[in-house]
Amino acid sequence: MNRTASLAALVLYVALFFLLFPWYQHVLDIDAISYLHVAERYANGDWQTALNGYWSPLFSWILVPLVHLKLDLVQSAKYVNAVIGLLTLVSCFRLFARFPLSPTFQRVYPFALVGMVLSFVFYELCADLLQLWLLILYLDVVIRPNWIHQKKWVITAATLAALGYYAKAYTFPFFLVHFPIAIWLELRRPSIKIAWLQGRGAWILGMVVFLALTMPYVAAISSKYGSFRINNAGKLNTSWFLSPGLSDQRKLVAEPPFADATSYWDDPTYAQEKFVGPFTSFHFFAVQVKWWISNVLKFAGLLNQISVFAFLLLLGFAWWLFRNPKLPPSAWQLGWMLSLYPAGYLLIFIEWRYIWIIPVLLLLVAGILLYDCWQSEWMPKLAALVLTLVLPLSLLVQPIQELQDLRYNNRDTYAMAEAFKARGIRGKFLLNYESFPPYGKTVVLCYLTGSQLYGPAVLDYTLDEFRSMVEQHQIDYYLYYYQYPWQRDAFLSSPHARMGGRIYDDIHPGVIVVSFRN
Repeated sequence: MNRTASLAALVLYVALFFLLFPWYQHVLDIDAISYLHVAERYANGDWQTALNGYWSPLFSWILVPLVHLKLDLVQSAKYVNAVIGLLTLVSCFRLFARFPLSPTFQRVYPFALVGMVLSFVFYELCADLLQLWLLILYLDVVIRPNWIHQKKWVITAATLAALGYYAKAYTFPFFLVHFPIAIWLELRRPSIKIAWLQGRGAWILGMVVFLALTMPYVAAISSKYGSFRINNAGKLNTSWFLSPGLSDQRKLVAEPPFADATSYWDDPTYAQEKFVGPFTSFHFFAVQVKWWISNVLKFAGLLNQISVFAFLLLLGFAWWLFRNPKLPPSAWQLGWMLSLYPAGYLLIFIEWRYIWIIPVLLLLVAGILLYDCWQSEWMPKLAALVLTLVLPLSLLVQPIQELQDLRYNNRDTYAMAEAFKARGIRGKFLLNYESFPPYGKTVVLCYLTGSQLYGPAVLDYTLDEFRSMVEQHQIDYYLYYYQYPWQRDAFLSSPHARMGGRIYDDIHPGVIVVSFRN
């Protein structure tokens, strides 16, 4: 590791965070709102409501002291993200230092990591960056030579995995599959009997520690929801993607589950009335297969977004591993992490933030392959030098694009919230929407104004159903979003607008608010 380059990269990271912060100070997603509510409930001692089967608790626990200090929780969470990003960088530097890399690459890769991590920090609040940091720490343990022969490292690996579960529940099944493979890779030796005995001891110790740390929370959420579970996300997500909708019956509204909830997303478990899985019927099994194929194709697209060289790097690394079967276990650990980590997401749903560890590890793979080319001298020095610059730069395209797309994200929603508060508009909301962005914007709006979003849960509701929703749930306001003047004019003359006692058509560009308050 080049200490000068690493230190300079850390200084650059801190400077860029504060320099770019004004562009991203309004970034707030609906997942983050749920995590923030969980933190507030823990801080207020509302343990039963705070215990949430859908949202993992670790990030919320970190925020609890900040709630007690009465700080702005949204902005505080951004600074917590910045600290986690800094820790992630340091952990990546330690991980990269365990592999042979060329001096030039050692001077380049820290700055590529800065760009990646900054995009992760500003992309969203809460769980995914925290999990990435813990995964890097976990991988740094299991690539150490002879780590399974020292109890402290076995215990450390299991503890980091347990913390990863508390950050994001996906870590639980991942650890159960990956941990024995990590042990097996370390114990590949001629004496199978000795290897098996040593591996069994390490596996038992790791599992005892992992289960001892995770089972209290598993028991708590299992008791709350009435059956054994490690979380609710996997079951709910599977049901949504195999059979979209909340219920077999026509359900018009998804009610907030708690008095202080912003929307049903605070704990979607309560809104979901039907649960299906791939083995519910042959139909759903066929849908699962189609969904898996769709996710594989989406993952291929994500790899291409990560870098135009991603497939070549993966193929080159696989060829390098199998060409050199006697490589140290650390190289194989890296290969297994790259191949195994995304696999679980392919069964349900995969997106960019779920696989942030992939671009980080691909950068390391690029350094390893370039060093091998340099040492073997089968590639000209100049070509290797050019690739040392080009490959890290290729991995920065997606992060830079993300940062560009996120500039001033939600700034208009914050302005809308201020306009709503100035008019005293807060309470129970319904809205029109045909895609997710208006729904997500309204959840943020409700959080900022202290309001609640009731949906609707269906988009093809009739006028009578609309009237029923308003009366049954005592809705205060209906929000209509529009893009063009003709949409505005058409809505103002519609029955939905005439149902209200007052219409606010000048409160903020692109939105009309119909009040049902007397």
